[in-house]
Formats: sequence, C-alpha cells, structure tokens
Amino acid sequence: MNSDIYTFEGIKKAATFEATEAIARVLGQKDYDTTKVPQWVRAVGISVVDSLEKMSGNFKYIVSVRIYPISEKGMQTYF
Repeated sequence: MNSDIYTFEGIKKAATFEATEAIARVLGQKDYDTTKVPQWVRAVGISVVDSLEKMSGNFKYIVSVRIYPISEKGMQTYF
C-alpha cells in the first residue's frame, strides 16, 4: 500500500488496509468456531504488526483484535 506512513493519518490508513487484508487472509469465509478464536486473533494481530513494521520501523505498534459471533455461523471482527 502506498501511503504517507510518516503521519498519523498515513499510519491510520495503512493500519486499516493491513487489518482488512489480514482478516481476509486468516478468516476468509470460515464459520465461527469458538475453539479457533484464540488462534485467529493471534494470526491476525501478528500479520498486521508485521506488515506495519515492514512499512515503517519508526513507530511502535499495538494491535488489538476481537472476534465475536453474530449468528450461528457468522462472526464480527474489530480492529
């Protein structure tokens, strides 16, 4: 992603993009499974931090990931 990663706004855009991509890579079209949530949270978080650190090592990153069921087979993600 080409973005000005030296400003807060640039980091915010890059983080949003990377989080969306990480969620798609890790979760895809998977059904919600309580037993896999910790694994998914870790995978999404690590993916986002790794991507951001590759773009700019000038910052420290903290990523918080939450995955909630919204129906029997669906889920909602927050970043």
